[in-house]
Amino acid sequence: MNALRIAFLTNEFVIEYMTSGGLGNYLSRITQALKSIGHEPEVFVRRLGSEIPDVVDYNGIRVEHVAAANNLPLRLLARFDKQYLHSPFGGPANYIGTALGLARALERRHKERPFDFVQSTNCGASGLFVRNAQKRPHIIRLSSHRGLWFQADGQRGLGVKSISWLERKCLRRADIAYAPSRFVAKHCRQSGWRKDVHVVRPPMLEETDAADEVPAGLPSRYLIHFGQIGPRKGSDVLARALCHVWQQEPDFKMIWAGRVVRPGDYEHCHLMWGEHAPNVIWMGAVRKELLYAILKNSLAAVLPSRADNLPNTVIESLMLGVPVIGSNGASIDELVQSGINGELVPVGDDARLADAMIKVWRGELEWDATNLCPSSVFSELDPGTAVKNLINLAYQGVK
Repeated sequence: MNALRIAFLTNEFVIEYMTSGGLGNYLSRITQALKSIGHEPEVFVRRLGSEIPDVVDYNGIRVEHVAAANNLPLRLLARFDKQYLHSPFGGPANYIGTALGLARALERRHKERPFDFVQSTNCGASGLFVRNAQKRPHIIRLSSHRGLWFQADGQRGLGVKSISWLERKCLRRADIAYAPSRFVAKHCRQSGWRKDVHVVRPPMLEETDAADEVPAGLPSRYLIHFGQIGPRKGSDVLARALCHVWQQEPDFKMIWAGRVVRPGDYEHCHLMWGEHAPNVIWMGAVRKELLYAILKNSLAAVLPSRADNLPNTVIESLMLGVPVIGSNGASIDELVQSGINGELVPVGDDARLADAMIKVWRGELEWDATNLCPSSVFSELDPGTAVKNLINLAYQGVK
C-alpha cells in the first residue's frame, strides 16, 4: 500500500494537555501507529496559548496549532451565551470558532500537500466546516454521544442543547462515522443522531514506561479510580459504595487521580466520607509515567461508568496487568469479563460495587495477571489491526 497522508482535526492533543484525557491519548497512539508503517499523519489542533509554536514536530508527527476564528458575530454570540445560555465548553461561539479555524488550516495545508482522507472528532464539532472533496473522504470519530453524556452528568438547559445540536450536525455532515464502542454506535442509531455508525477500535499500546517509583507517602495497598471524575464516570456511585466498604473494612484505602468533569465533583464525593475521608488520597491530574506506576501498584482499578466509550482507563489498566471492577454496560462490558479480568456490577449499584471492592481487598477474588486481555476485542486493539480497519473504512468513502 502506498503511503497515505491523513489529517486529524481536534480540539485536544497531548502537547497542550500533558495529562490529556482519552481523545488526546488516542490521537497520540493512532498517529504513531500510522507513522510506524510508513503513513504520514498530521494533527491540526485548537491553539490554547501563544507560547506554543504554530507548527511542532511531536515524535515525528507534524502538529499545527490553529487559532480559533474570532470575528464580531462570534464575539457577540459569546457575549449572549455568557449572559443567557451558560453553555459548557465555551459555548457555540467556541465550537464554531474552533471548527472554522481548523477547516481553514486544513485547506491551506491540503493545497501544499494533499491529504488522502481527513478524520475529525465530534468534540468541539471540530470537523463542522470541513469541505466536501471528491476522493478525500471525511471521517468523524465519536469520542462521546454528547446528549447521553450531558444526561449522565445531570446537565440541562439551552446551552447544553446547543452544544449537542452542533455535535449532531457535525456527525451528519461527515462522509463516514464511527465509534470505538458498540455502546455509542448503538446509542447514535437509537437516538436518531445517525444510523450508519461503524465500530472501529483504537490501538492499544504503551507510549511511555512507568516511573521507577510511586510518590512517597502512598499506602502499601490500595485500589484506584482515575481518569475523568464525575457522574458520567460513576464517581458518585463509587463515593457511596465506599461508605458501605468502610463499615466492614475501616482501613480500606483508595487513590483517586484525574480531572473533574465539573468544578465541585470531587468535593461532592469527599463530603460523603466524613471521618473516613483521609482513606482516599486525591492526586489530581497526574503525568502518564507517574500514573502508570501508581496504577501498576494497585490491587484493582474501579471504573463504574454510567456512560462511556471504550475508555482508555480500562484499556490501560488491563494492558498493565491490573484487573477492573466496572459497569455491566456503558461499553466497559465490551472489555471486562467477570472472573476473567475483573468484575462487572450493574450500572449505578453502589451496594454491589462495594461488595466487589471488599472481596478484592480481602483477597477473595483472583485473576490470572498474565492474561487480562483474553476477549476477541483485544485482537482488534492490536495497533496493526486498528490501523488497517481505519484505512479500510476510509476507502469506503473514496468515490
